[in-house]
Amino acid sequence: MEKSKSILETALEEEIALIEEEKKEIANQIKQLNKTLKDVEQKLLDYRVVLNHTKSHQNQSQPANPKFRNLRFQTSPQQLIAQILKQEPSKWLNVREITRQAMKLDGQEVEDALPYKQSQTIACSLNYLDNKSLVEKRLIEGTVHWRLRTFE
Repeated sequence: MEKSKSILETALEEEIALIEEEKKEIANQIKQLNKTLKDVEQKLLDYRVVLNHTKSHQNQSQPANPKFRNLRFQTSPQQLIAQILKQEPSKWLNVREITRQAMKLDGQEVEDALPYKQSQTIACSLNYLDNKSLVEKRLIEGTVHWRLRTFE
């Protein structure tokens, strides 16, 4: 009886070891499938973003020779700046004030803290316009202020 018990125990231990090995393999397969699923979901999300971006650009009228489109403003930042500075040509405005007004004109929500990228876009556009001699800048109380260049 003792011998048959040890054979039974040995057989059970072998089966348990096989099942545990099979369990590990299945767990590894599940892990791999979850990783693959995550990758596929990310790819799907990326494709949907590109599709939505493509659809929004198709809805806009595109010129025959399309130029780079600034995605931070619907309207050209240079046109927004011109519109703002033309309202009071002799008044000096800093980048924050111009950015705030540009965002309002563009139909964007304006909060107390202005988004850095919008401010950066306006600052770069102002420097470009300064290089073209269309605006002038002055340091007032440690801050750069801008206005339309007066041609006299």
